[in-house]
Amino acid sequence: ARDISESLTADTDITKALYFWQLYSLIGEKPIIEIVEKFYERVYADTEDTKFRHAFTRLASMDHHIATQAAFWMDAMGGGKVYHGGRYRLEFHHGHNAREVMNAAGAKRWMHHMRKALDDYDFTQLNDPRIKPCILEFLKSKMMTYAYEFGWNVDESDFMDSEAENFKTQHQQD
Repeated sequence: ARDISESLTADTDITKALYFWQLYSLIGEKPIIEIVEKFYERVYADTEDTKFRHAFTRLASMDHHIATQAAFWMDAMGGGKVYHGGRYRLEFHHGHNAREVMNAAGAKRWMHHMRKALDDYDFTQLNDPRIKPCILEFLKSKMMTYAYEFGWNVDESDFMDSEAENFKTQHQQD
């Protein structure tokens, strides 16, 4: 019988499938923290949508949000039980503290900042082209859950890899 923990370890062969619960085995915690930091730096500096920014700044410090979000990602990406509180805490937070941005416009703004954070991150240092698309797939799976729970529709374009799309567009024009 196969050990369950083996399923948390990604195959290093980049032609094989990569699942988001295996990401931690490839990237560890440093890239997760760096991406989440870039995201919250963007959110806290958002002057275009102050209502969105306020949904975060009124609740906690940037450091608190970074620590909590990074712990959630590490937990979900196969790094062990790091996130404190589990599903109940997440549902309570989204249903009470973040209710005003748990809608299509809030999701779009959240993904705007996250895509920029992902685009700013140097994934080439990780030497695996599957990582960024896998993170986008992880985000899509979470947003689809939230969309279902809060009654809005997911915009599929939010989860496309901009670099891959730019590459495709450039080569289609040749």
